[in-house]
Amino acid sequence: MKVIFIISVCLSIFLSTGNAQVPHGALPNAIPVSARAVQGSASGMTGTHLTTDSFTYQTTTYTFTDLVVFSYHNGTTIYILDNTGTTIDSVSLNENQYHVFSPGAGIYTLEGNNPFSLLVGDPVTNQVLGYFAVDQSGRPLATRLNTYLPKDYYSGERFVVFAYEDNTEFKIVNLSTNALIASGILNRGEHFELQKNFGSFLGVTANRPVSALSYTDQGYYIPATNGTFAGTEFFGFSGTVGGWPNGVIVIAYHDSTIFTIRNTDTGDTLWTDTLNTGEVYPYVVNQATYWQVVSNKTVTVCNTPYAYYSGSYYYLVRQMDESGRGIGTNFYAPVISGDLNVVSFEDSNRVVIVNQATGDTLANIVLNKAQNYYMNTSKMVLHITSTKNISAISSYGGGFGADFMPLNYALNLPDLAISTSDIVFDPPKSNYEPGEPITIFATVRNVGNATAKDVRLQFFDGPPDAGNVISRRFYLDSLKAGDSANFSVSWTVPTKPEYHKVYVKTYVQSGQESSTSNNIASRPVIPNQDLEPPLSTTIKAPASVKIQGDTTEFREFDLVVTLFNASTVTATNARAILHIPKEWSVVDTSNTEKAFSATDSTVEDTIRYFGDIPAGETDSYTWRIRINQLPTGDAYYYSVDVLADNAELKNVKGIMQVEQPTA
Repeated sequence: MKVIFIISVCLSIFLSTGNAQVPHGALPNAIPVSARAVQGSASGMTGTHLTTDSFTYQTTTYTFTDLVVFSYHNGTTIYILDNTGTTIDSVSLNENQYHVFSPGAGIYTLEGNNPFSLLVGDPVTNQVLGYFAVDQSGRPLATRLNTYLPKDYYSGERFVVFAYEDNTEFKIVNLSTNALIASGILNRGEHFELQKNFGSFLGVTANRPVSALSYTDQGYYIPATNGTFAGTEFFGFSGTVGGWPNGVIVIAYHDSTIFTIRNTDTGDTLWTDTLNTGEVYPYVVNQATYWQVVSNKTVTVCNTPYAYYSGSYYYLVRQMDESGRGIGTNFYAPVISGDLNVVSFEDSNRVVIVNQATGDTLANIVLNKAQNYYMNTSKMVLHITSTKNISAISSYGGGFGADFMPLNYALNLPDLAISTSDIVFDPPKSNYEPGEPITIFATVRNVGNATAKDVRLQFFDGPPDAGNVISRRFYLDSLKAGDSANFSVSWTVPTKPEYHKVYVKTYVQSGQESSTSNNIASRPVIPNQDLEPPLSTTIKAPASVKIQGDTTEFREFDLVVTLFNASTVTATNARAILHIPKEWSVVDTSNTEKAFSATDSTVEDTIRYFGDIPAGETDSYTWRIRINQLPTGDAYYYSVDVLADNAELKNVKGIMQVEQPTA
C-alpha cells in the first residue's frame, strides 16, 4: 500500500493566538504562542566574523532560549557570536564539563578550539521535550555521550540507553558530581531505562557504541544502527507524556521502500507498508512502546507531533537529511503548523522548499554562510533542497522543545574510532594461561567525513598513559572516510592474566579529528562479571603510579567501590570485602570491619556492610589507601568480593600498574 499525503498548504505571517486552549507539548500554564517574524524573512551575519585558523570547530544554529555546550576535552574555549558576527559570550571548560548560555531566540555561531556538542531550544529553561544525544562529531551512536535529562512534570518521562551489539557494558554518571547512577550489560536491541535523576546533566560511557534518549515528550529523530540518523534498522521509544499520542514516522528516500515496525517487547508486528521517494507513513502510538523499524532501503524515522497533530503542539526538532547527519542538501521534512528555520553553512547557497504533496514551490532563495531563512508552515511534508550544505529546524510556539544540533565542522574532518568489538584475540578462548602465546588483532575505522592522514596505532598492556607497551607504533599513510584498517601483534600472556586488559590507541599524528573520545578501547584478557547483575560493580582508583626513587609519586589515594542493584528485587545485606596487597594498608577502618585474608595471614581484609540496596539504586564506599612499599613486581594487584544474602559472591579485580617510560 502506498501512502501519499495530500495536504493543502496555508502560509501566514503569524500564528493564530485566538484559540484560548493551551497547546499540547507544554505545561498547563504555558503561554499561547504570539505573533512571529514576518513570513519569508532572511537574516544572517553582516559583521566581521571572529573565525581564526586555530578555531576549526565551528557551527551555526537557531535556538529558542538555551545554548547548552558539552566539552569532551580539557582546556576547551567556546565563543558565541550573534547574527552580526559580534562575540556576545564565551566560556572555558574542561573534560566532561558543560555550560548553559541563555541568549534568547535567534541565530548564533559557536566556535571552539576543541570539539564540543550542542543542545538548543529550551531544555534547561523548560521541560516536556525529547532528544537523542550526539557526540562531538555529531554521531548518535558513540562510546561516550554527554547530555541533559530535563525536569519531569507529568509521568512516563525516562532516560533510555540503547545497545547495538551483544555484551555492551555501559555506565551512567552524574556530570555535576561524577557519582555513578547506573551500570550494566546489554545485548543487541536491548535497552536500559532510568526514571529518576531528572533535571541532571548525565554522562554515558560504554565499551561498544550506544545511544541515549532523554524523553520527557516527543520531538526527535531516531538513530540508525549504522551510527547516523538514516539507515535500514532503528531501535526507538515512543511514549504518551501528558496523555498525548506519539508516533513512529517513516520517511522514504527511494522508490519501493518496504518497512516494518515491530514492538521489541512483544515481538508483534505493528505495521508494514511500501513507500516511494518522499512519501511518509505516520504510525500513531497510544501507549508507551519500545519498537524496531527495519527497511530494505534507506529511510529516516522520527517521533514528532506530525503523527497525530496538525498544530498547537510545542516542539522543536532538527530535521534530518538523506545522509543522516542533519547537514546536507536533500531533506524530506514532515512538519505541523509552526515555524521553519533553514540555516546555510556556505555562501551562494540556493535553497528551494517545495510542498511534497502538491509540488508547489514555497521558497526559492539564495543564502550566504550563517544566514537563516524563516517561514511559517501548516501540516505538510516539505522537500527542502539546496546546492550546498544546510540544516533545517522545525518548531512551534518558541518554547518547550529541544534537540542536539548537527555540527558543521564534522563534515570536513576524519574520526578514527575503535571499540571493544574491534579487538580480537587468537586463539579465541575464555581462559588464557600465563606464558601462553596469542595474537591480538585490532581494527580501526574512519567514521568521519574526510580522509585521515598519518594514522598511528599502538597496543598496550593497561592504560596507554602507564606506558606498558605491547607493540611498536604502527603507521598508516591514510585512511579514507568509511574505510577500516587491520593491525596485529604477537604477545605472551602475562602473570595473573585475569587482572590485565589489552588497550589499543589510535590517532592522527598530524591534523585534527571531529572526535577523539573514541580513540582508545580495551578488552580484558579474561572476561569478567563486574557489571553483570544483580550487583553491578565498579571500582574507581588510579590505574597506574610512577616510581620516584625508592617511593611512589603519591603515598595515599582513594579507592571507591560502587554497587548498582541491576535486579528487580532488593539486595539484602549487601557487602564488599576489600583484598589489598601487603604493600598497602587502609588508612581509616572506622566504618568497616577487619578480617584476615584467607590466602595471606599477614594481610588484613576489610569488610564494608552496605545494608539493603533497593532495586535500581546505588551505594558506594571510599577506602583511603596508603602505599607503604614498592611492588615486588610491575604492578599492585587487589580485588573486591561483592555479595548479598540473595546474591552470589563475585570477585572484582583491580590493578595499579607501575608506569614505564614511553618511546
